[in-house]
Amino acid sequence: MSDKTPPTVFAKQIDLLYQNAPSAILASALIPVMFLIFLTDFPERKAIQTWAIMMELVLLFRMFTIFLYHKRKKKKSFQVKQASSLFNTGVAMASMIWGSLAWWIYPLTGDQSTHFLFFISLIGVTGGSVASLSYRQLPNYLFICLTTFSMLIGLYRTSGHQNTAVAIITVVYTIFLLKNVRIMQGNNEKMLILKEKALAREVKLKIASKKTEVASRAKSRFLANMSHEIRTPMNSIIGRTRLALDERIEPKMRSHLETIQSSSKDLLALINDILDFSKIEAGELKITNKPFNLYETIQSILNTVKVLVQDEKDLAVTYTIAPDVPQAVVGDSLRLRQILLNLLNNGIKFTENGFVDLSIECLKSTDTSLLLQFKVRDSGIGIAIDKQKHIFDEFAQEDDSPTRQFGGTGLGLAICRQLCQLMGGNIEVSSRPAQGSTFTVAISFQPCEINDLPADTTPGKIEQKQNAPMSLLLVEDNEANRILARMVLEGEKHQLVEANDGLQALHILSEQKFDAVLMDVQMPVMDGYTATRIIRSLENG
Repeated sequence: MSDKTPPTVFAKQIDLLYQNAPSAILASALIPVMFLIFLTDFPERKAIQTWAIMMELVLLFRMFTIFLYHKRKKKKSFQVKQASSLFNTGVAMASMIWGSLAWWIYPLTGDQSTHFLFFISLIGVTGGSVASLSYRQLPNYLFICLTTFSMLIGLYRTSGHQNTAVAIITVVYTIFLLKNVRIMQGNNEKMLILKEKALAREVKLKIASKKTEVASRAKSRFLANMSHEIRTPMNSIIGRTRLALDERIEPKMRSHLETIQSSSKDLLALINDILDFSKIEAGELKITNKPFNLYETIQSILNTVKVLVQDEKDLAVTYTIAPDVPQAVVGDSLRLRQILLNLLNNGIKFTENGFVDLSIECLKSTDTSLLLQFKVRDSGIGIAIDKQKHIFDEFAQEDDSPTRQFGGTGLGLAICRQLCQLMGGNIEVSSRPAQGSTFTVAISFQPCEINDLPADTTPGKIEQKQNAPMSLLLVEDNEANRILARMVLEGEKHQLVEANDGLQALHILSEQKFDAVLMDVQMPVMDGYTATRIIRSLENG
């Protein structure tokens, strides 16, 4: 190994030599057999038989070294050097046996055709060795030099006026081969070095990419897990501000409180977008498919939007549902509501006057699936054509200039797209500046009968007591939230019992009945999901 050859490249060169050797050895093993078959009238028959046996024994030795090499799966540096030395020894032995064909067997006959056969065989073997041994110079040099030097000895020992010319040709041929060996070995080594660098770079890129992905997921998981802690104080601020606004206060203080409430709601909306996006990125957001009343969900969405519009803008908010759209479907109503609210709020946000319209159609219906299309159209400012291809990207905004009129994180539409994909659907946009925009959402649902809807979706029992004081169980681990809920609910004359976690709530429910349970989700000891499942199972059992 030269000082310039990296150890890993040297190991690869030796490995390639051992990989290429079997085919070359097999070809070499056939030549002595051919000599024994066709040179039946050779004057020194025992000599050529002895030569053939010696050649086959050397080739068997080389095959045995190859077997030993491949038997060792993991090779240390000193073992690679040993393998190189053993390979070079085998090559030198083979070249000397080939050379003996020239200086020993060649002079035993004066037949020109036999001389030509030997000479051509030796020329072919030395020429073929250049390719099979091209990964290292030393074995190639050993084979070529020992073989051609023996050829020169054989020519010297054989009479004939043409031998001088043949010897000169042999020397020139040898120089030519040695030069080609150096060039080929250099090129192969450069190729291996470049390949090794490329592989090392690829490994580094994969490691860096994996680290980036892990860091991104860790960040997303952190934000997703922090959603409860981040939203809790914001809800407390909004709730306390609302309670303060219900009191009789001076106009200046009311203005301050209204500003606090408005800003808090805006901030909470931004936090919700960021946290929802982080949950999706972290794979924490799951789609829950359940039967729900599509018509009631749409009506609830429109009622929410209309309340915002009547206080802020003079817009016509309308909707149409095609006759073939079923009333009851199986899907994730919460995520559908989130998508449509986001699109409708966007339409209101970017439309000063005119309309915002929601239309629902059934594109495809079978016994097992429904493909529903939701279109949200507005007569607002529209979206520039060059911005539309990036409008669903993270943090993308139609107006990203420092003086932009409309705020926001630029995550709303990105969340809509990802939610659509999670629900097996897609979202598209069609728009022209100053001519409004149309967002088209296609989502697959499963059909179901109206009778298949869960009984607890029917508000009958609640309507009977909604104007009377109720007995309520509040399950909440955050003290600030409990105080706020207590102030709101007791202000409405409701009777309130509090629990710190799901397990405590189960103990209380085993001893007392309530009209309703207000359950938090993330709590110590037992979370809200687990507690609710146990309560439902007890009710049904």
